[in-house]
Amino acid sequence: MLELINDFFTFLNQNSGSLLITSNIVLIAITGSYVYLTKKILDSNKKNLDLSYSPVIGIQMETLTIGPVYSNGRRNFSAELTLVNVGNAPAIKVLIDSEIKLKFTDIQGKKSIPARFEPSHIPYIREGEEKNNINQSFGNNCVSQMIFDFLQENLLNKERIQNNPSQEAFNSTKLHIYVYYKNHLNQYFMSIYETNLHPWSANGILIPGFAPTMAPSDTSPTLPNDQRIELRELGIPRAKFVVTPIDEEKMNNDIKKRDEIRNLCGW
Repeated sequence: MLELINDFFTFLNQNSGSLLITSNIVLIAITGSYVYLTKKILDSNKKNLDLSYSPVIGIQMETLTIGPVYSNGRRNFSAELTLVNVGNAPAIKVLIDSEIKLKFTDIQGKKSIPARFEPSHIPYIREGEEKNNINQSFGNNCVSQMIFDFLQENLLNKERIQNNPSQEAFNSTKLHIYVYYKNHLNQYFMSIYETNLHPWSANGILIPGFAPTMAPSDTSPTLPNDQRIELRELGIPRAKFVVTPIDEEKMNNDIKKRDEIRNLCGW
């Protein structure tokens, strides 16, 4: 045993320089790992703290109407919304935008048609606060293609019922609502609401071929251009609602792309 101890100390004396270098390298590696892990923990805690201040804008559809404007043959589609901040922080610089997504037709090759006007602006929405009577408007060009979409949907579903009733039903025009906002830490968020539209009544009278409570019509339904047409959301497929963080640059680019083609909507 004594001999082993002597050999051990002899080894240490002969290799003290190498052992010192090795121990220093190990110490540096351990210290570096500790610093890295500590930074990750601090960054994670900061991110969690920042995201704890999260406004969440809920989107609720109210009335959806197509109505005549100015002169015979010209129509406007209006979507009235209610916004509610269900998060735990104020939503600042709230921007509301929207687009119609056509299914069976297009305008100059575009199926996504933005609202006629630039995004609506609300300076802020407090926690728990509700904002009503927010409108998104679409012009006559868009309405004409929506009408085509609805009639094509009706025709395809009539054929489906006759030939293959178990097949999934056809649907047509979709409405997308985009609400952008930020918290007081300058972090941006986006709420998206997506729903399928469907004609329901004209001047309060149910439209045969569209209103499911009425017997199917043998003739193709008509959607008159001189009456107030009420639209409703389809139950299937169900509406989708998403809230997600968004980069400010992406938000601005998305709005800019829609601004460039808003004229397709018409007046």
